[in-house]
Amino acid sequence: MRHGWFAIALIVGASSFAIAQTTQQATPPTTTRYTPTVSIHRTDTPPVIDGVMDDAAWRDAAVISDFQQVSPLEGARPTERTETRVTYDADNLYVGIYCYDADAKGILAKQMARDGDVASDDTFTVSFDPFNDQRNGYWFEISAAGCKRDGTVENSSTVRIEWDGIWYLKTKITDTGWFAEIAIPMKTISFNADTDVWGFNVGRTIRRKQETVRWAGISRASAVRNLGNAGRIEGIGGLNQGLGLTLKPFVTGTYDLDDNDIEIKPGFDLFYRLTPSITAALTVNTDFAEADVDTRRVNLTRFPLFFPEKRTFFLQDAGIFSFGGIGETPLPFFSRRIGIANGQQKDLLAGLKLAGRQGPLNFGVLDVQMYPDDDLGDKNLSVVRASYDVLEQSNIGFIATNGDPSTPGDSSLVGVDFNYRKNAPDGTIYEAHAWAQAANNSPDDTSDASDGTDSAFGLNFNYPNDTWLFAAGWYQVGPNFRPALGFVQRRGVNKYSTDLRRRWNNSLGLKRIDLALYVDVFTNLHQELETAGVEFPRLDLENDAGDTLSLGTVYNREAFDNAFDIANDVTIPGGDYGFVRGFAQVSTSDARPVAATVKYAGGQFYDGTRDDYIGALEFRPTASIYATIEAEWNDVHLPDGEFLVRIFRTRFNMLFSPDLSWNNSVQYDNMSESGSFNSRVRWEFEPGQELFVVLARGFTIDDGTWNATETQFTMKCGVTLRF
Repeated sequence: MRHGWFAIALIVGASSFAIAQTTQQATPPTTTRYTPTVSIHRTDTPPVIDGVMDDAAWRDAAVISDFQQVSPLEGARPTERTETRVTYDADNLYVGIYCYDADAKGILAKQMARDGDVASDDTFTVSFDPFNDQRNGYWFEISAAGCKRDGTVENSSTVRIEWDGIWYLKTKITDTGWFAEIAIPMKTISFNADTDVWGFNVGRTIRRKQETVRWAGISRASAVRNLGNAGRIEGIGGLNQGLGLTLKPFVTGTYDLDDNDIEIKPGFDLFYRLTPSITAALTVNTDFAEADVDTRRVNLTRFPLFFPEKRTFFLQDAGIFSFGGIGETPLPFFSRRIGIANGQQKDLLAGLKLAGRQGPLNFGVLDVQMYPDDDLGDKNLSVVRASYDVLEQSNIGFIATNGDPSTPGDSSLVGVDFNYRKNAPDGTIYEAHAWAQAANNSPDDTSDASDGTDSAFGLNFNYPNDTWLFAAGWYQVGPNFRPALGFVQRRGVNKYSTDLRRRWNNSLGLKRIDLALYVDVFTNLHQELETAGVEFPRLDLENDAGDTLSLGTVYNREAFDNAFDIANDVTIPGGDYGFVRGFAQVSTSDARPVAATVKYAGGQFYDGTRDDYIGALEFRPTASIYATIEAEWNDVHLPDGEFLVRIFRTRFNMLFSPDLSWNNSVQYDNMSESGSFNSRVRWEFEPGQELFVVLARGFTIDDGTWNATETQFTMKCGVTLRF
C-alpha cells in the first residue's frame, strides 16, 4: 500500500500548496493573455426570433466581427465573413449570427434533429461563462438546418451535452449565407448576479472547406468550450429569473401487448432556484420512457463493459459529481447503478437533488428512494459531492456515497481529489489529477459481493495540445474495492498508462498527420504482469476534404490463472499469452451525402486467431432523412473451438422539422440470438413541452424462425411551467 500513502500525501501537499496560493477566489486571475472584450447594451425592443435579421435590436447590438482561422491555417484571415451581434434584456440573452457565404449553394445543412450529430453541417457555436470564473458555463451549437445542441461546461474542459435547456432558435438560408437568431432565457441558466462581466466566445465551421474560425482563443489546442481562453462581454446586469420555480408534470401510459396490461403513471419534476446559481430539484415517480436504447455489443473480454448514462434526471448537473478526471473506472459514483440492478430496471419512487455554486464552492447532493423490492428490500441511495476552486482553474474536492442498489446489504464510500488545470497565455494546456477513495461494504449473507473496507488511488498528468499530446497515469485498486454506487472494471491491480502523439498540420498535401504511441499495463499488487497493450506505430491521416485513414499495430500480453468462457462451449485456459494484431480503417468525410467506414483488424488472439470486419454507411440525402447501416463480424479460431460473432445495427430517422422527429432502430446479434426494434416519435410543440410515443419490441431468431419476445407501446407527455 506504499503507493496509496504516497497518493494521499501528494493530494494533501498539492491541496495545501493550492490553498496557500489562493488569495481571493471570487476574483478571476490576471494573465498576460490577450482577451478580446466588447461592451453590450440592454435593449428595450427585443428581437422576434424568426431567423430574419431585420429587428432594431440587432442594429444597436454589440458587434463581434474580428474572427480568425483556427483551422486549417491558424491565425489566418477567414475565407468568408462572419458577424455576431449580442444584446440582452432582463429576461433573455440574444445572439444574432451572420454567416455570410459567397457560395450559398455550398452551405451544408443536413441535420436538424435536437442533439443530432452535426459533423456533416455548417455550424456555429456559442459559449459563455456567467460566473466569470474561467471554469464553468454553458455551450450552445447550432447547424444551418436548425439543429440545437447544448451542454454545461465543467472546469473549462468537458461539455455535458446531455443537459437540455429551454432556449429559442430560428435559422434561415439565403443567397448571401445563413443566419440565425438565438434567445436564451435567464430562467434556463445559473449565473453570478454580483458581476456584470461574462466570459464569452463564438466560433463557426464552414464544413465544405473544413474551415474553423473563432473570436477568442485562436489555438488548435483550445476550443470554444475552453472558457479560460474566452473573450469577455461587459455591461450585463439587472437580470430576472422570476420566482425561480419550474414545474414539469408528466404522465406516462404503457400498454404491454403480451399481457394486455395498461399502466398509467403520473409524475413530476420540480426545480427551485434558491439563488441564481443554486438549484433544488425534486422528482416523483421518475420515468425514463424517452431514454434512448443502448448500443448492442458482444463482450469478448474477461471484464464487464461500460455503458453510458442516458436518463435525463441523472444527466442534469452530472458534471458537478465528476471526480478526479476519471472517465470510466474506478468511478466512485456512476448514476447508472441507480434503478438498474443486475441488468433489470427497478422503479424509483422519488429523488431529491441540490446543486450549484457559491463563490469558489461547488456542491451537489443527491438522494433517491427506490420502490420496495422483493429481492433488494427498501433502498435509499445518496451522494454528496463538493469541490473548492483554487489557483486559476483548479480545485480540490470530496465525495461520499451511501447505499447499495444491487444487493440487500449496505455500502459506503468516501474520496478526495485534486484537479489541476492551467491555460498558458499562448494557449498551451496543462492538466493533472490526484485522487483517493475508500469503500466499505456489508452485503447480505446471500450475496457474493465483497465484504469489508478497501481503497483505490490514482495520479495522472495530461498535456492535451495540438502539436504534441502527452499523458501519463497510474492507479491502484484494492482486491476488495467495490464502489456499490460506482463502477470498477478490475480489482487488485495497478494500471500504468502513457499516451504520446505528434501532429503535423498542413503537411505533405494533407490537413493533418498524426503519429502516436499508446501503452496500457496492468499488474497485480505484487507488480506481476497481468495485461499489457502497446499500440505503435499508430498513424492517422486526414485530407482537406475530411476523409481519414488509420493504420496501427497492437502488441498484447495476457497472463491469468483462471480459465474464462469467451463464447458458448469455447474456453480460454489460464496461461501467459502474447499476440500481435494490426488494423486499418478508412472513413470518408461526414460532409458527403453518403459517408462510409470500413475497418479490418486481424492477427493473433490468445493461442488462436481473430479477424474483425466492420462496415458502416451513413445516408444524409436531405435534412429530413438520416439512415445508417452497421455490420460487424468477429471470426475467432481457438484450439477449444471456433465461432463467428455477427452484430447488425440500422437506424432510419425522419425529421419533419427541428421540433418533430421519428427515429427507428433495429439491432441484432447472433450470440444471444436476440434483437430489438425501437421506434420513437418526439414532438416538442414548444420548447420544454414534449410528447414521446415509443414502440419497443424484442425478438429472437432461432433456426431461422423469428419470434417476438415482448412488445410495449408507451406514450409520455410532459410540459414545463415557469414562475
